[in-house]
Amino acid sequence: MHLLRRGITAHRYSKYYFNTAGILALRFILRQNIKGVAVLYMTLCLFLLVMSLHEIFRFRNADITVSAGNVLLASGTMLLPLTLVSPVLAGFLPAGMEITQHTLDRVAITAQWTGAVGAAFLSGLWFMLARRDVKRFWYTGAFIASALLTFIFSNSLWFVSQKDAAIASPVLLGAGEEDCDAQALLVRYHPDAPSEWRCPTGIVLMGESSHPFLPWPDYRQGKSRQMTDNINALIKHAQEKSDGKPG
Repeated sequence: MHLLRRGITAHRYSKYYFNTAGILALRFILRQNIKGVAVLYMTLCLFLLVMSLHEIFRFRNADITVSAGNVLLASGTMLLPLTLVSPVLAGFLPAGMEITQHTLDRVAITAQWTGAVGAAFLSGLWFMLARRDVKRFWYTGAFIASALLTFIFSNSLWFVSQKDAAIASPVLLGAGEEDCDAQALLVRYHPDAPSEWRCPTGIVLMGESSHPFLPWPDYRQGKSRQMTDNINALIKHAQEKSDGKPG
């Protein structure tokens, strides 16, 4: 009985510590007014990591029957949150390593797909826990956070995984159009139509690749016919130069 009380007390204190740590960390992120911080993406990832740590501790201290389902649930709770930070981890890959641009682009796309799939599985996991538990508030919040991250990853992949996606200079935007203060912007080039662009207003993960991760909503977007004309002119000039014709 004494050991049981100690276990219950430890579990209660763990919930208090995890909740306090999560609230303090979220307040710290939300108070950051520094340009370059992907507030929503980081907040969602941190919230789900704290929730996963809480669940792991609960599994450890609760009297749960060992079964294939519970083992799979515990494994998913431990491993799936790591997929959410795959773009952050992949961003450290070029440091101290000599890799080709093609490999870097493949890694960037793979990291984003890993995050999207992991977030989708996590949303299913938290939905299942929310349905079978009486106290559903935090589980429902974790489900919503996972669904939002699934959208964020899918939104980025929809833009950067296309063959016509590239990184360009903001000077290609025409006069009178919106200004982009970033050093580079993401472009989906359409030769015969206005090109789509996204200008980062926050952090860009895996920026060395041609398919970086630009999490929603940390960007401004639009379409530009002048950008299409400028890119067409650059392509024409490059072709004439390669053919030996005077520019």
